[in-house]
Amino acid sequence: MKEDKPNVEESAPKYEGEAINSQPADTTIPAVSEKKVKKVWYKNPWFWVGIVAATIGIVSITLGLIYRSNVLKTNQAISDGWFDITTQSQQVVVLQDKLDQTKDYNTYSNQLHTLETAVSNRKYTASKLPTWLNNKASLDRYINFLNSFDTYIGKAASLSDEPAKISSDDLTRLSDNSKSAEDATNNLKNNTSFLQQDMPQGVFNIPSVLQKVSDTIAAGQAKTQAEKQAAANAAAQDAANQQAVTTSVTTFQNGFVAGNAAAMRPVMTSGFQNEYNFTQLNPDQRQYQYPASFRIINVSKQTDGTYKATVNVLFKYTDNPNQYTQGYEYSVISSSNKWLLNNEKQTNSF
Repeated sequence: MKEDKPNVEESAPKYEGEAINSQPADTTIPAVSEKKVKKVWYKNPWFWVGIVAATIGIVSITLGLIYRSNVLKTNQAISDGWFDITTQSQQVVVLQDKLDQTKDYNTYSNQLHTLETAVSNRKYTASKLPTWLNNKASLDRYINFLNSFDTYIGKAASLSDEPAKISSDDLTRLSDNSKSAEDATNNLKNNTSFLQQDMPQGVFNIPSVLQKVSDTIAAGQAKTQAEKQAAANAAAQDAANQQAVTTSVTTFQNGFVAGNAAAMRPVMTSGFQNEYNFTQLNPDQRQYQYPASFRIINVSKQTDGTYKATVNVLFKYTDNPNQYTQGYEYSVISSSNKWLLNNEKQTNSF
């Protein structure tokens, strides 16, 4: 048999390009590139886990430092405020304990105002303390203490300005303020370990101190008023007595000038009537000279309660125009609700 030979012409490529396309298909797997493909870093989830963890750590540390700073600042403010207020309160107690001896009430009142100013200043400082990231419980106790103490001392200082006008209602309200302030003070002290100085308990006794001062002043005012009233009454009585004495002396002198013994006797004591020379009233005793008129110079109260009256009597002569003035001094006493002349003394004219 003859072998069939391939037709060279038929199998030959017609075009040059066909020679490439007509090659048998290469079914082998291409070799993997020696340079490995790497993933992009920000697409790695662990990267973001690390970022979040670092951020949380930084924020936590920062907040922790802020918290620590705020707490230290607050603790220092509480410590300074407590020391200032307890020191000023001690001065109040020292002064009020000496009030019975010194009677220096104005200094005591001034110290209450000094304490009030100290508390007010500490309230202002506390209002500037941070409330975020802080020991809120401690800060709240301190602010509550300042508010309660300020209300109490402010009211006490105000009342001390005019203690005579303090009413029982004022003292009742002040006592309530004192109890609230004491409770807030104890709450702060008992729950704040770094506060060493104690609040003097006497500072919460201000209501009783003001009560005592008010009573003392009221008693003093009542005494002064009574003394003024007594003085006014005495002055009025003296004026009335002087008027009565003047009336009695006038009656006596009118009777003397007129020579009327019957008119004179009702204003004379029995002793003076026994001593008096009524014969000088007779006309024959006045034939050469006679009392023409009189003038009461003065009526004054004596230390023994009697009155002294001084009188000038004008005497004239019957046979010539000459005249002279004779002075008389009378002691006038009260007898049976009447003012009676008790004796007479001639003196120089007044």
